[in-house]
Amino acid sequence: MLIFAIWGDNMETLPEKSESKDVTQKNLESFPDVAADILNVFIYGGKQAVQAESLYPAPTETEYAAPGSLLRNQLEDVSKYEMQDGKIKVQYLLANQSDVDSRMILRKAGYVGAVYREQYDRKVQDDFPIVSLVLYWGEGYWSKTLSIRDFFRKRDLSKQLWTLVDDCRLHVFEMRNLPPEVRELFRSDMRLVVDYLAEGNSFQSNRPVVHKEEIFLQKSNFLCR
Repeated sequence: MLIFAIWGDNMETLPEKSESKDVTQKNLESFPDVAADILNVFIYGGKQAVQAESLYPAPTETEYAAPGSLLRNQLEDVSKYEMQDGKIKVQYLLANQSDVDSRMILRKAGYVGAVYREQYDRKVQDDFPIVSLVLYWGEGYWSKTLSIRDFFRKRDLSKQLWTLVDDCRLHVFEMRNLPPEVRELFRSDMRLVVDYLAEGNSFQSNRPVVHKEEIFLQKSNFLCR
């Protein structure tokens, strides 16, 4: 069976694969040029501050202590080190979400905390900040909690206690709802993806495709939603 994917006059036929949507998205975002593009658009407003050549794969798995002193692993979709002068400048985490998750903020706090703990335990060579982005691919808008304080807002806590509750925030980007002025900032194959999501089957483009298989699988996955 074949997938036919058409972007304007560009047409290819590729073998169908049974990859999940999250895996397909992760595969595309793992390419350094696409990862750098995502970071430059969402962090720097399109300025080419992060270079693909400076991004290197970082661990996507950390461990945490579960009840009963058991160690369990937790996985992030994409993790990249940005290197500068031979040292880690920052670690970027990209999480793909197909559904709105009201408890996502707790997942972020746990994962980021685990990476900082590894730095404390000197399991990595440098100390560096962590930047985590959530790419939301679902229908509609992200309407759930974006911070730890918001998550616990219904708790009956004193004003004095609230001042000591450390906050942690989600940085969520709604990939299906990006305005044209944001979509046009993308320079990688991600431009094709976000334009297709915004315009649907009427979308036409003559942009060259760099990562053809991943792009075609992306389109096939969205058609199957």
